[in-house]
Amino acid sequence: MPNLNHIFSFYLTVLGKNMDTISLGIANYIYSVWTTETNITYLYIDSYENLVNWGGSIHQYGLLDLTPGLPVSEQVSFLEGFLPVSDIQVLRFLSINEEQSADVHIVPFDNGTYVLMFDTTSEYEQQQKIQQQINDLKLITYQQNQLIRALEQTLQEEKRQCLLYN
Repeated sequence: MPNLNHIFSFYLTVLGKNMDTISLGIANYIYSVWTTETNITYLYIDSYENLVNWGGSIHQYGLLDLTPGLPVSEQVSFLEGFLPVSDIQVLRFLSINEEQSADVHIVPFDNGTYVLMFDTTSEYEQQQKIQQQINDLKLITYQQNQLIRALEQTLQEEKRQCLLYN
């Protein structure tokens, strides 16, 4: 695991120059709150795209039998084609396996790359439920509009019939 200076330097890289006035103690506090409230997993990849180390809840993503020194793309299939990066890349709600979704941040840092995975499974499921409700409402609205049009046509036809017979 990186030391606090490495973490603080990483914060500066990821969050920008606005973080440079925050003390190391505050950075440590942010880190401790962040890691207790968010399930974070990381992979550190060297400049040759080989896996160096990792931490966090690797197993929850089905990343078993990782081997340091081997190409990461051979071990972590969703990274295929994303490395190397020159700027931060964010993949929102990436389905890592059948049960887990994550926001994946691919961050170039110190001649290597960090891949940070933040568990978003519950947020993704909630978003999917909301999207399904929206889709259901759109379908109901469409069906309602079709019925209204049919009723209007029937009403016009009946008016026409009444005018013909009166």
